Amino acid sequence: MVSKSDVVKFIKENSLLVIAAGLVILLLIVYFSVFAPLLGGLKAKYLEYKRYENSIRDARALIAYSKNIDKACGGRMLISEEEAATSIDNVTGMASPLE
Repeated sequence: MVSKSDVVKFIKENSLLVIAAGLVILLLIVYFSVFAPLLGGLKAKYLEYKRYENSIRDARALIAYSKNIDKACGGRMLISEEEAATSIDNVTGMASPLE
């Protein structure tokens, strides 16, 4: 059995080792109490950032694609008021039954 005086003697002889072990334990306590929760939040924010980045990349690709279609089709065309009215009537189902 180890007596109290043997433990005190061991600590005095290996004081540098005991101090180093104490510092390691202190650093582990600080890490798990402070930095580990912060890293968890950082990982969650990183995943959110990647999701937004992918959405922005998709939107930019869609804009570039639509610009190419617009150029390929010869630009935009405006429709007349009569064509707009006829289209609205067709969509809303208000076309006259005689037509």
